[in-house]
Amino acid sequence: MPFAKPEKAEISAKSEKIVASSIKLIITLSIVAIIGLIGWYKFDDGANFDTQISSEYEWHVLQPSPEFEKQFEAALVDPHIVFGDKNLSQLDAMVIGRVTPIWAMEHTHGIGVRHQWPAVYAIARFSGEKISLVFDDSVNRYRITIDEDVGSALVVDRPGGKAVEITGLGPGVHSIRLDKISESFDKTGDFLGFFVTLGNDMPPTRQKERQIEFIGDSDTVGYGNVSSRRECSGRDVHLLTDTQLAFGPLVARHFQADYQIMAVSGSGVVRNAGGVDPGNTMVDRYNRLLEEDETTELAESWSPQVVAFALGSNDFSTPLGAEEAWPDQEALSIDFVARYVQFANRVRLRYPGALIIFFVFEGYGSEYLDAHQQVLNVLRANGDEKVAMVNLPKIEKLGCHWHPSQKDHHLMADKIIQFMQMQPAVW
Repeated sequence: MPFAKPEKAEISAKSEKIVASSIKLIITLSIVAIIGLIGWYKFDDGANFDTQISSEYEWHVLQPSPEFEKQFEAALVDPHIVFGDKNLSQLDAMVIGRVTPIWAMEHTHGIGVRHQWPAVYAIARFSGEKISLVFDDSVNRYRITIDEDVGSALVVDRPGGKAVEITGLGPGVHSIRLDKISESFDKTGDFLGFFVTLGNDMPPTRQKERQIEFIGDSDTVGYGNVSSRRECSGRDVHLLTDTQLAFGPLVARHFQADYQIMAVSGSGVVRNAGGVDPGNTMVDRYNRLLEEDETTELAESWSPQVVAFALGSNDFSTPLGAEEAWPDQEALSIDFVARYVQFANRVRLRYPGALIIFFVFEGYGSEYLDAHQQVLNVLRANGDEKVAMVNLPKIEKLGCHWHPSQKDHHLMADKIIQFMQMQPAVW
């Protein structure tokens, strides 16, 4: 969606709900403990330092990506310098992902987006040798790529209320892409736009005709996927998660498709990891633009031809607690199948023509596998012929806390690509 002036209702400030926020924080911390994110809120705690990350790399807000040759200069500047410069104009950008429009930093200049779901990205075109990106985000990591596929990239880590000023670009037309690469299931981040010299703006990039939506948990997020080992601190997880290198974006890029990632670590269909936060599973979260905002107004231009589910591991991963709703695993499985079928039917109503695929992992247990087969059987028995299940290959799970590594994500993506290549009519 291009940046555009939102309706009045969209930019009106929402009242703070202190009690609800406090409860949500307690619940979030419980999830954090279960999925291994201890230390998430202690990025500055030196005791949690992991030697697989160099301190020089870790403590810089601006971090050049090692795989790209440096071709520009970048610096952090006060955003008010950007907003106050009458010689700058905001680019019309294409934004893909669940976002809500906001006034830039709640000031009077520029329109931005607030986001919480993973893998949101923005793309724009411009001419000239300089561009500025404005943030209000102390939580997330981003990758900035200039002239995609041939240009340079820069990682921006928790920029706070700063602008990133990029200079030294060569003359002529450039493209710029901003990718969110971290997970922020408990906090929002604001991207407040691209700014260039007046007259250097170009028409925005159009959405691609092919679109894929991925719905999942930490495996879909790419939790700790670029780690070199399983033992990770909370700070490591933050620095070593790159959703854009997870299997979903890898598959989408192969098919030259736009994509949305609807995923939260620890989430399930009827039961989150360890049974925490009941009543707030992925099924409950799915419609929301933001975690604290149950608005369901989605972009009309988003109509994926493929919707891929990768859920269920958290439902069955830990023993049932005495206070949980199910007396035994059989009851849990029955509830899981019924609610997953309802969820798939709800998605079907939203995207009537989409191919719905369920991804399953062989190593996640017989109850998990049997339940997925039952879901597929029920949907087909009810007349839905555009559903399928793909068994993903056995993986080593050498990423943080036994999550798929970058190698694993490539293996999974290859299997999915092979399956989709056998479905040419999907496009």
